[in-house]
Formats: sequence, C-alpha cells, structure tokens
Amino acid sequence: MPKHLHPLAILAKLIDLVRQFILPWIFVLWTQLHSPRLPLLLILGALLLIGIALLDYALFTYEFADRAVIINHGIIKRQHEHIPYDRIQTIQQNQAWYMRPFDLMQLQIETSGHDKDRPEAVLPVVTASVYAALLKRRNTLQNDATPAITPSQPATTYHIKSSDLNTYALTSQGIIPLLAVIGWLQSRLQQLDNFLPARFTNGLNQLMQRSTVAGVLSLIIFVLLISLIISYFREIMRFYHFTLSRQEMQLTTSRGLLSRNVVSTSITKIQAVAVSQTLIRQLFHLTTLQVLLASNAASDEAQHNLVLIPVLKQNKVWSEISRFTNLNAIKQPNLSTISRAGYWRFVRNSLLLSLLVVGPCLMWLRPWGYLSLLLFPLAYGLGDYAARNTGFEILQSDNTIFLQYGKQAQRRLFIVRRQKIQAISQRQTIWMAKRQLSHLNVFIRSGNHVEVVQLRYLTRQQSQQVAQWFEVVK
Repeated sequence: MPKHLHPLAILAKLIDLVRQFILPWIFVLWTQLHSPRLPLLLILGALLLIGIALLDYALFTYEFADRAVIINHGIIKRQHEHIPYDRIQTIQQNQAWYMRPFDLMQLQIETSGHDKDRPEAVLPVVTASVYAALLKRRNTLQNDATPAITPSQPATTYHIKSSDLNTYALTSQGIIPLLAVIGWLQSRLQQLDNFLPARFTNGLNQLMQRSTVAGVLSLIIFVLLISLIISYFREIMRFYHFTLSRQEMQLTTSRGLLSRNVVSTSITKIQAVAVSQTLIRQLFHLTTLQVLLASNAASDEAQHNLVLIPVLKQNKVWSEISRFTNLNAIKQPNLSTISRAGYWRFVRNSLLLSLLVVGPCLMWLRPWGYLSLLLFPLAYGLGDYAARNTGFEILQSDNTIFLQYGKQAQRRLFIVRRQKIQAISQRQTIWMAKRQLSHLNVFIRSGNHVEVVQLRYLTRQQSQQVAQWFEVVK
C-alpha cells in the first residue's frame, strides 16, 4: 500500500524552496524596499511556497512491493519510478541537523543506470524503520540472485580515534582550495567599487598604500592561519565519529557532525581500491584508503572516491584491505621503475611549466621577480617525485594489477582486478616513439564516470606487457 513521507518533509521542502528562490526574494526586497506593496508581496510569496510544499507532500508516495520499490512524485510532471531491489548499488543515508532529534533521514537510492549528477530516487524524509526495511529487502534479494560467497574475514568494525582524526585534519591539503577561493574573491572585490561606499574603498586603498613589507607579510600569515583553521574544522566535521563496518559482504560507512552521512554498499560492487598519500602524510608514514564505487555516493569527496579509512599507519594498509574488501592476501607490491629517458621527461616538463611563471616575473617584476627563481628547485623536486612514484606490478596468480602515479605532491596506488577494468589504451607522440616511450591509460568505473589512471612515460615494452596481460586473461 502506498505511503506518504514523514510530515517533516513539508519543512524540508520549504527549506529547499527558500534556497532556490533566495536570489529572487533579495531582488524583490531591494527593488520594492520603500514600496507599500512589499508586505503583500512577501505574504503572497510565503503562501505560494507553503502551497507548493503541501502539494508536493500530498503527491509524493512510495511503496515497498515484493521485488521493487515504487515511487510516485511530481506536481506538474508526474514521475513513476520502479526500482528492483537487486539492481540497487548503494543506499545513502543523509541526516541533517534538524532531522536528528526525530530520528529521521533522507535516503538516496542509486543503481548502475542513474543520471550523472543525481541518484535514481530520493526519499526526502523517512524514519529509520523505512531505511531498515529497504536495506533488508535489498540484501535478501541480492543474496538470492548471487551465489553464496564465504567472507574472507568475520564481521568487523573500525572506529576512528580522536588522535587519528586530528592527524588527518592537520595533514589535510584542504588549505589549497581555500586559498584559491580567497584569491578569486580578492579578484572580484575590484568589481564592487561601483557598489561600495567611496569612503570605504578610498580608506582601504590608502591603508594598502601605507602598508610596509612586514605588514603585507603579516596579512599573508594571517590569511594562511585562518585557512588552516577553517580546513581543520571542516575535516573534523566531515569525519566526526567515522565508523566502517563489514557484515558478511556488506560495507557501511557513517560520518559527520552536523549532517550524518551513511553509505551502505556490497563489497562485490567495489571497482578498485586506492591507497592515497600526500607528501605531508608520507613524512609521517600515514595513508588514506579509498574505494571506487559504481555510484555517486562519494560525490562530495575531493576525488569522488569513498573514503574507507581516513588515516592509517602505512604498515597496516594491507591487513585492513584484506579485512574490509575482497582483495585477500594483498602485500606491498614490488613496482616497476621508469627508464632514464622517462625520468628526464618528467623533470623537463615540470621545469618548463615553472618557466612560464619565472620568465614574466624576471622581465616585469624586478628586483622582487628574482625570488621566482626559487620555483626551479621546487619544479625539479616535483618532477623527480612524479617520476619516482610511477610504476606497476602484475599479480598473475591473483588476476590483479597495481598501478601507481605521483602528481601534485600526492602518490596514489590503485589495486584493481582484471574484470573491473573497462579498457586499456596506449598513446605516444612521434618524439616518444623514437625513444620507445608511451603513456598507458587504464579506465576504471567510478561513480557514473570513468576514472582514468595514467602512467606516463613507460617504456613501450612495459605498456605492451600490461596490454597483453589484459587481453590474455580477457
């Protein structure tokens, strides 16, 4: 029998509508600020939003049939969604701060055929019992449709420690995008001169002109500290009380302070495991475990991969992979190395990119432009880092390949089975052909797109080795 959402869905819809129409409301307030019609317009607008929320609630129904969940919704354009339980890839649970006191949540249901930027279906506000019922039906039908698989390890759980969470937040590179946003806002401030009071803009310009070098450096340090603090608390809020549990062949992760996020997926849906290390975390022998899924459950992550364990000692990586995935008896790989010709091209490309900055600085910003020469040793180090962290290893007995590359002071190692690889391609320029070099591209599904793992400047023989392994076992 069709059911309605929880009545709090009306409030949730109102909040969503206010977010959508906030800019038109601000425009009306600005243009009609001194108009006697303003109260009437505000009342009519509020009544319209409340009416839409009530109508949306009345027309939204869902039903758990024997073999599928059926959802009907829409005001002007009615939609009828029929989702078989055995086709569900992941069930994502989001619990906003105003839902937690009532033990309510939003459910996102994803299959392999959902749209690029949204799940197959959403139940905006339901009780925990609805989530449990849907999870039970999904697991029951998928177990009936799949041959029994004996788990490699008994059911187990991982809880992040406070010290580990602090370490993860302190070694995060989240400050980099924050600085980019601050730089973008600073560039846009110049366009606000026509809107800000002249007294304010003139005073700000005079202050900057009187500032000394020490004052400017102090301002830069202040901005860096603020960015670090924001980045730290953002990571703390995202991974607060992070928990990973495995129950037979089901993985469940939960995290979040203000908004609780829970993702449930089958281990068999994992496309690959990624071991990620920033340069800072390598110094402390720390790493992050991620998995590539055939869903958008990790769309809010920086690399759109689901975080399995945020921070982990490097010597515990392989045992944790065996505990929480179907990659058993995985050990530290003995990766191949690139040739001297490939190494030189990594360093050369990095130096050429730095020259694009150093050249203009030396021409137009002297004498301060000479400081840009410091970019050359930094560029050489980044090129050396990328070259030394590029390699692969094939496990013939386990039908598995390790793929690793270094980029932007971060090392990523992918562990993927042959049947999860979508395709492999090789690419080379005419100049690379003379040196018997080529780029290897390995395509792995991640979310609703393809993750391209590119190993640059391998020898032709190395690329052919991977391609032949892929074709032979195919």
